[in-house]
Amino acid sequence: MTNEQAPSDNLDDWRQRISGLAETVQPLQPLVHVDNFDAFVFTAYAADVADVRKWVANLTGEWAFRGQCDQRWSLETSIDRASKRSIKLPTHDGLDNTSQVLLDPSRNEKNMLEEFRRRAHHFLKSTPADDEILDWLALMQHYGAPTRMLDWTQFPYVATYFLRY
Repeated sequence: MTNEQAPSDNLDDWRQRISGLAETVQPLQPLVHVDNFDAFVFTAYAADVADVRKWVANLTGEWAFRGQCDQRWSLETSIDRASKRSIKLPTHDGLDNTSQVLLDPSRNEKNMLEEFRRRAHHFLKSTPADDEILDWLALMQHYGAPTRMLDWTQFPYVATYFLRY
Protein backbone atom coordinates (compact mmCIF):
# COMPACT_ATOMS: atom_id res chain seq x y z
CA MET A 1 0.00 0.00 0.00
CA THR A 2 2.91 2.34 -0.55
CA ASN A 3 4.41 4.16 -3.47
CA GLU A 4 7.45 6.38 -3.13
CA GLN A 5 6.33 8.83 -5.82
CA ALA A 6 2.75 9.24 -4.60
CA PRO A 7 2.12 11.81 -1.90
CA SER A 8 0.91 10.55 1.46
CA ASP A 9 -2.49 12.15 1.81
CA ASN A 10 -5.94 11.49 3.15
CA LEU A 11 -8.64 9.80 1.11
CA ASP A 12 -10.52 13.02 0.35
CA ASP A 13 -7.37 14.69 -1.04
CA TRP A 14 -6.73 11.65 -3.21
CA ARG A 15 -10.30 11.59 -4.55
CA GLN A 16 -10.02 15.27 -5.46
CA ARG A 17 -6.70 14.67 -7.22
CA ILE A 18 -8.05 11.89 -9.46
CA SER A 19 -11.38 13.58 -10.17
CA GLY A 20 -9.59 16.16 -12.33
CA LEU A 21 -7.70 13.56 -14.35
CA ALA A 22 -10.60 12.69 -16.65
CA GLU A 23 -10.59 16.25 -17.97
CA THR A 24 -6.87 16.20 -18.74
CA VAL A 25 -6.58 12.80 -20.45
CA GLN A 26 -6.38 12.77 -24.24
CA PRO A 27 -9.58 11.43 -25.92
CA LEU A 28 -8.02 8.17 -27.16
CA GLN A 29 -5.73 7.58 -24.22
CA PRO A 30 -7.00 5.22 -21.50
CA LEU A 31 -7.78 6.88 -18.17
CA VAL A 32 -5.13 4.86 -16.32
CA HIS A 33 -1.93 5.20 -18.29
CA VAL A 34 1.73 4.84 -17.45
CA ASP A 35 2.02 8.64 -17.46
CA ASN A 36 -0.62 9.14 -14.76
CA PHE A 37 -0.56 5.80 -12.90
CA ASP A 38 0.97 7.32 -9.76
CA ALA A 39 -2.03 9.64 -9.41
CA PHE A 40 -4.25 6.57 -9.01
CA VAL A 41 -2.10 5.13 -6.22
CA PHE A 42 -3.34 6.07 -2.78
CA THR A 43 -0.58 5.76 -0.21
CA ALA A 44 -1.31 4.84 3.39
CA TYR A 45 1.16 3.94 6.11
CA ALA A 46 0.02 1.63 8.89
CA ALA A 47 1.71 1.64 12.28
CA ASP A 48 -0.28 -1.38 13.47
CA VAL A 49 -3.27 -3.59 12.67
CA ALA A 50 -5.65 -1.14 14.33
CA ASP A 51 -4.64 1.49 11.75
CA VAL A 52 -5.40 -0.94 8.94
CA ARG A 53 -8.78 -1.93 10.39
CA LYS A 54 -9.82 1.70 10.82
CA TRP A 55 -8.71 2.58 7.29
CA VAL A 56 -10.42 -0.45 5.68
CA ALA A 57 -13.69 0.26 7.51
CA ASN A 58 -13.96 3.60 5.65
CA LEU A 59 -13.33 2.23 2.13
CA THR A 60 -16.08 2.04 -0.47
CA GLY A 61 -15.94 0.82 -4.04
CA GLU A 62 -13.42 -1.49 -5.64
CA TRP A 63 -9.75 -1.35 -4.65
CA ALA A 64 -6.55 -3.22 -5.37
CA PHE A 65 -3.96 -3.49 -2.60
CA ARG A 66 -0.23 -4.05 -2.46
CA GLY A 67 1.70 -4.47 0.75
CA GLN A 68 5.41 -3.75 1.11
CA CYS A 69 7.41 -3.86 4.32
CA ASP A 70 9.51 -0.79 3.50
CA GLN A 71 7.72 2.49 2.72
CA ARG A 72 10.78 3.77 0.85
CA TRP A 73 10.32 1.16 -1.87
CA SER A 74 8.70 2.35 -5.05
CA LEU A 75 6.32 0.30 -7.16
CA GLU A 76 8.90 -1.52 -9.22
CA THR A 77 9.11 -5.09 -10.33
CA SER A 78 11.54 -7.63 -8.93
CA ILE A 79 13.27 -7.88 -12.35
CA ASP A 80 13.92 -4.11 -12.26
CA ARG A 81 15.33 -4.37 -8.72
CA ALA A 82 17.48 -7.35 -9.71
CA SER A 83 18.77 -5.53 -12.80
CA LYS A 84 20.04 -2.43 -10.95
CA ARG A 85 23.76 -2.03 -10.46
CA SER A 86 25.79 0.71 -8.83
CA ILE A 87 28.86 1.80 -10.72
CA LYS A 88 31.63 4.20 -9.74
CA LEU A 89 33.07 6.37 -12.42
CA PRO A 90 36.33 8.24 -11.94
CA THR A 91 36.11 12.00 -12.10
CA HIS A 92 38.77 14.56 -12.91
CA ASP A 93 38.48 16.09 -9.42
CA GLY A 94 38.97 12.74 -7.62
CA LEU A 95 35.48 12.64 -6.09
CA ASP A 96 33.35 9.49 -6.20
CA ASN A 97 30.71 9.57 -8.87
CA THR A 98 28.46 6.63 -8.04
CA SER A 99 25.46 6.07 -10.30
CA GLN A 100 22.78 3.43 -10.50
CA VAL A 101 22.28 1.88 -13.90
CA LEU A 102 19.53 -0.44 -15.01
CA LEU A 103 20.79 -3.36 -17.01
CA ASP A 104 18.44 -4.64 -19.70
CA PRO A 105 15.64 -6.20 -17.60
CA SER A 106 13.78 -7.57 -20.64
CA ARG A 107 16.87 -9.45 -21.80
CA ASN A 108 17.48 -10.74 -18.27
CA GLU A 109 13.88 -11.90 -18.01
CA LYS A 110 14.05 -13.59 -21.42
CA ASN A 111 17.18 -15.50 -20.40
CA MET A 112 15.65 -16.57 -17.08
CA LEU A 113 12.41 -17.59 -18.79
CA GLU A 114 14.29 -19.78 -21.28
CA GLU A 115 16.30 -21.39 -18.47
CA PHE A 116 13.20 -21.92 -16.32
CA ARG A 117 11.30 -23.51 -19.22
CA ARG A 118 14.22 -25.79 -20.03
CA ARG A 119 14.38 -27.16 -16.47
CA ALA A 120 10.75 -26.96 -15.29
CA HIS A 121 9.73 -30.41 -16.52
CA HIS A 122 12.24 -31.95 -14.07
CA PHE A 123 10.39 -30.46 -11.09
CA LEU A 124 6.76 -29.94 -12.14
CA LYS A 125 4.11 -32.50 -13.11
CA SER A 126 2.57 -30.16 -15.67
CA THR A 127 3.76 -26.93 -17.25
CA PRO A 128 1.99 -24.17 -19.18
CA ALA A 129 1.87 -24.22 -22.97
CA ASP A 130 4.91 -22.63 -24.60
CA ASP A 131 2.92 -19.62 -25.82
CA GLU A 132 1.39 -18.85 -22.38
CA ILE A 133 4.06 -16.35 -21.32
CA LEU A 134 2.05 -14.84 -18.43
CA ASP A 135 1.45 -18.32 -17.00
CA TRP A 136 5.18 -19.01 -17.17
CA LEU A 137 6.00 -15.68 -15.52
CA ALA A 138 3.46 -16.31 -12.76
CA LEU A 139 5.00 -19.73 -12.16
CA MET A 140 8.49 -18.23 -12.10
CA GLN A 141 7.39 -15.55 -9.63
CA HIS A 142 5.78 -18.21 -7.44
CA TYR A 143 9.14 -19.96 -7.18
CA GLY A 144 11.02 -16.72 -6.42
CA ALA A 145 12.42 -15.75 -9.80
CA PRO A 146 12.42 -12.01 -10.55
CA THR A 147 9.78 -11.02 -13.13
CA ARG A 148 8.05 -7.94 -14.52
CA MET A 149 4.90 -8.79 -12.55
CA LEU A 150 3.68 -6.98 -9.41
CA ASP A 151 1.43 -8.80 -6.95
CA TRP A 152 -1.87 -7.09 -6.20
CA THR A 153 -4.88 -8.31 -4.27
CA GLN A 154 -8.47 -7.25 -3.74
CA PHE A 155 -8.15 -8.15 -0.06
CA PRO A 156 -6.49 -5.55 2.20
CA TYR A 157 -5.61 -8.08 4.89
CA VAL A 158 -3.75 -10.22 2.36
CA ALA A 159 -1.68 -7.14 1.49
CA THR A 160 -0.84 -6.60 5.17
CA TYR A 161 0.77 -10.06 5.22
CA PHE A 162 3.59 -8.56 3.15
CA LEU A 163 4.19 -5.79 5.71
CA ARG A 164 6.10 -8.19 7.97
CA TYR A 165 9.84 -7.75 8.42
